[in-house]
Amino acid sequence: MQDLTRAVERLAYEIHRVSERETHERELMALRLENERLRFEGRLLAGKPDKERDKS
Repeated sequence: MQDLTRAVERLAYEIHRVSERETHERELMALRLENERLRFEGRLLAGKPDKERDKS
């Protein structure tokens, strides 16, 4: 019975770790997406004449 308890505890720990890793990966993906969006917007602003850029 003790072996079964340890196995269940180990599985619970592994499930928790996988969940944490997936959360971290989603957060990282959101940051990467935000960085790409900001880079894209920067390229758009860099292409505008100075007067139009000042209006933004």
